[in-house]
Amino acid sequence: MSKKYKTQTYKIGKKMYLYKRSDSKYFYCYLYINQKSYRKSLKSTDYDESEKLCYEYKRKLFTDSSSEVCDENMSFYYFSQKLIEKEKTYQKQQSDLYLYQHTQNILNRKNGLIDYFQDTDVRSIKSSHFDKFIEQMTLNNKVLSKSTVRQHQNVFRKVLQMNDIQFHFNRLSQNLKKVRRRSYFDFDEYRTIRDKSLELIDYEFKRKSSYYKITEDLHDFIVFMINSSLRPTKSEIFSLKHRHIKIKQTKKKTRYLEFVLNRKNKKMTIQTHSNCVYVYEKLLKRKKKDKDFSMNDYVFFNKYQKRRYCMLRVNILFNELLRLTDLKYDKVDNKRTLYSLRHSSIIFNCNQQNVDLLDLSKRCDTSLKMIEDFYYSESQQDIKLQSFLDLR
Repeated sequence: MSKKYKTQTYKIGKKMYLYKRSDSKYFYCYLYINQKSYRKSLKSTDYDESEKLCYEYKRKLFTDSSSEVCDENMSFYYFSQKLIEKEKTYQKQQSDLYLYQHTQNILNRKNGLIDYFQDTDVRSIKSSHFDKFIEQMTLNNKVLSKSTVRQHQNVFRKVLQMNDIQFHFNRLSQNLKKVRRRSYFDFDEYRTIRDKSLELIDYEFKRKSSYYKITEDLHDFIVFMINSSLRPTKSEIFSLKHRHIKIKQTKKKTRYLEFVLNRKNKKMTIQTHSNCVYVYEKLLKRKKKDKDFSMNDYVFFNKYQKRRYCMLRVNILFNELLRLTDLKYDKVDNKRTLYSLRHSSIIFNCNQQNVDLLDLSKRCDTSLKMIEDFYYSESQQDIKLQSFLDLR
C-alpha cells in the first residue's frame, strides 16, 4: 500500500500549481496540459524562485522540440510564445520600444489573452469566444475603449496567424467606450501658461525625492509646440536637433522653420508658423553662449540625453505650471497634458479663415476624419458663439 503524504498547494496560474509534500523540503510543480498531468521537483525551498522555475518548466514543455507537449501542442499559449520569439528579431520602433514588448504587455495583462485562452486549441477558437473574452476582461466595471479592444484583436490575430489561421471578428459592440474628447487650451488659457512660464523662470520645487527648476526652455517649448503641431514624443519634438532646422522664407518674405522628422505615420517635412522662427532664434542665441554648444545638440532640454527621461522631466515641469495656473483640467474635467498643446495647435489652425482641412490634416499628420470630428467642431464653437447669441 502506497504511503500518502500531506500537501500544501498554491495555484499560480490556469491549471498550474506549486505544492509541497510533507516528506520533502522542496516545492513541486504541477501542470495540466492537453488532458495530461506533468509534475516536477523544482529543487528550491523559496516560493518566488519556485514560481519562476515552474513557468520556465512550462515554457520548456511548449518550446522544446523534444517535448511531447511541443509535438502535439496546438494551444494559444504555444503560438503566442512563437509570436514573441519572432518579434524579438525585429528592430526597435520609432517609439524606442521593441514590438515584442508591446505584444507581451497585451498578452499578459490581468484577465488578458494568456489567462483566458492559455490551453485552448487554436483550431477550435470562434468569433464568439473572443466576444466572451472581451466581456470578462473588463476590470472594476470600467468600459473598454475601442482602441483597447482593437489592440487585443491585432495581437490575437497575429497569434492565430502563427498557425496560418485567418480569423474574422464580429462587429465591435456599441457599448464600448468612445474616444474621449481631446483636452486643449483656448487662446486666453494658452496666453496664461505662455506668460506664466516666463514669470516662473528659476522657480524650484520638489517632487518625491527629486528637485526641479523651471527654465526659459519651458516657455520656448510651449510656444514651439503651439506653432508646429508636433507631438510631445521621442520621435518628434524630443528628437529635434539644431542641425535639422533651416530658417526659410516665402516670396512674400514670411519666415518659417523647416525640418524633417519621423512622425507617427512616416518621415515628413514639417513647416512651422512664423512664431517658431522668433522663439527659435532667441533660444539659439541663448544656447550659443554655452562653451559646449554644438549644432548636434537637441533643441529642447539638451542636458537630458536620455530622451525618455527628458520627456518625464518636462511632463513634471508642465504639470507644475498647470497646477500653479489652475489649468490642469479643461471645462469638462478632462486632464490636460503635454498633448493638449498639440490639440490646441490644431484647433487654432482650424480657426484660420479659408482653412483647407485636408491640407491641415496632412501637415499635422492626422486624418481628415479626426480633424472634422474633433478639432474643427471644437474650433467653431466659440467662433460662432456671437451668431448663436444674436438669433431672435
